[in-house]
Amino acid sequence: RTLMVVDCRPFMSAKGNSLMGKGTESKQAYQQIKLEFLDIPNIHVMRKSVDMLEELSTTTIDSTKYGVYNASLDASGWLGHSRQLLAASLYVTDLMWCR
Repeated sequence: RTLMVVDCRPFMSAKGNSLMGKGTESKQAYQQIKLEFLDIPNIHVMRKSVDMLEELSTTTIDSTKYGVYNASLDASGWLGHSRQLLAASLYVTDLMWCR
């Protein structure tokens, strides 16, 4: 059987860590391994995104400013990050239970 290792980081982040001698899984350390990266941003990007969402949720928007609200929501990146997290969860669940 092949061992699946799923790393949530972007590949380039893991590669950068590896070049600096920091932690990442190595395919050479195992037999029959598949290493996959899910390209989820780091905690600092996610925190900034949720902070922007929180600020937006506490702002009063009148009905003539929905375009501004939608643009601000889009700029927070939260909807895209949520989609990435849900897709990653579904993918890992599929690996664990369906394959």
